[in-house]
Amino acid sequence: TLLTAQDATVPFLFKWDNPFSWSYTGGITDAIKERVKDAGGNVQGELRVSLAWHNHDDLDLHVHEPNGNHIYFPNRGRPHASSGKLDVDMNAGHGTTRTPVENIIWTDKRRMTEGTYVICVRNFCRREITDQRFIVQIECGGEVWDFEYSQNPKNGDCQTIVECLYSHKNGLSMQGQPRITQRQKWGLNTSKFHTVHAVLL
Repeated sequence: TLLTAQDATVPFLFKWDNPFSWSYTGGITDAIKERVKDAGGNVQGELRVSLAWHNHDDLDLHVHEPNGNHIYFPNRGRPHASSGKLDVDMNAGHGTTRTPVENIIWTDKRRMTEGTYVICVRNFCRREITDQRFIVQIECGGEVWDFEYSQNPKNGDCQTIVECLYSHKNGLSMQGQPRITQRQKWGLNTSKFHTVHAVLL
């Protein structure tokens, strides 16, 4: 998106001698956050776990907290003692969209329990055999992890995606060998470090 000032008299925002700038949306990390926001979900917090899929199936996002608490669809909209809350739950009852998302957000770091968080996806009701793929996105402390699968769980099955160790001091770390998606974007592989040859003002 090419951006410019609505008021032509305001000073330029950047160091170059024109009022134009740009932003990228719909990219690898932004697309799911945008879908969550469009659905009324909160993407600002200490920890965010979002699920996105592509058909009328009723997938459900589940998180088991270290204290034994279970955040999932029966307690949607109700904040837990940890500040964790499922605030978006889509395609329940019947398929309403082919761009559904679900979202669990923790907004208060001080109330979060330290320990292992288990993230799962359940197919509560399979309705289609097309576009059987889903992504779970986890964001904590500015880091984003994408876990992409080509096949939705079978009808009624619950699939563990990853176990994460959380501490107030160190944030989030993935346990075991999580399946992190790597893609190409603008000729670079994601989830890897790359040498920077130049930085331009």
